[in-house]
Amino acid sequence: MGERIQKELEGIREMYQGHVSEKRRGDTARLDEVNEALGFIRDGKEVFGRLIDAKLTPFKEDADKRAAEVESNLGQRDGACQSIESEVDSLESTVEQALSDLRRRHTSLVNAVGRERAEREHQADQLTRILEGVVKRVRADQD
Repeated sequence: MGERIQKELEGIREMYQGHVSEKRRGDTARLDEVNEALGFIRDGKEVFGRLIDAKLTPFKEDADKRAAEVESNLGQRDGACQSIESEVDSLESTVEQALSDLRRRHTSLVNAVGRERAEREHQADQLTRILEGVVKRVRADQD
């Protein structure tokens, strides 16, 4: 009878360990997705920077070609350049804020995953102690 209980307990323990392993794989997969998303954002930021440069290049070339015309109207040129620079600064700030927010979320998710793992391990330890106590009682009752 003790062997049967021991086998059942081991079966329960294996099921629980399988559950814990499955949860860890899920946690790892979520963390990988978050890291992949951060990589995608970083790549997007680089592409976005190149696109901004590509959009600004025609303005710069046009300004050089019309240098003689623009000389007479410095106020308008300065205003246009400041507007473009302000827009670029605003866009860069927005991208930086989004990246910062993603980093905070990533850190939060990493911390949450760590807490969940620690809690599951604590629960597994408690369950093991309880099951071992039950086995000892059953064996003591059988003796």
